[in-house]
Amino acid sequence: MEKKDIFGFRTLVALFSIGSIIALATGFLPLTDAPTPGGEWQPFGLPIPWKEYERGCPPPCLQTGTSYAWPFFAVDVVIYAFVGYGLIHVLSKKPGKEVVLAKRLESAKTLVLLALTVIILFGGNLAYDSFFGWGPIHLLGT
Repeated sequence: MEKKDIFGFRTLVALFSIGSIIALATGFLPLTDAPTPGGEWQPFGLPIPWKEYERGCPPPCLQTGTSYAWPFFAVDVVIYAFVGYGLIHVLSKKPGKEVVLAKRLESAKTLVLLALTVIILFGGNLAYDSFFGWGPIHLLGT
């Protein structure tokens, strides 16, 4: 029986899409609410915070807003993709599973669904931050 290599380009795209979905979903989870002498700071994102709300003294004194740290977001995506790679590697060791995994992960429908989910979650993060965030959104950091 010929073994199929399931780690093709489409599988990697699927893994990074799933990693992006998980990282974007953690953007809705506040990790802590850290008061500082000049105001408050609230990070979001796991395992490395990639989004933060900052505000100065009591509103409307100084609203610094929501900032994004895209390098940390990218690290989170890579971590989740690496974990997914490991899971697929372990699951594909079972006889007959490698073909099923390849068909599911590399199908065009799966990739389109993953891409749409990433877009919706990214838009959801922006909408959430604009309605519930503290001030303006800084997409390129502070």
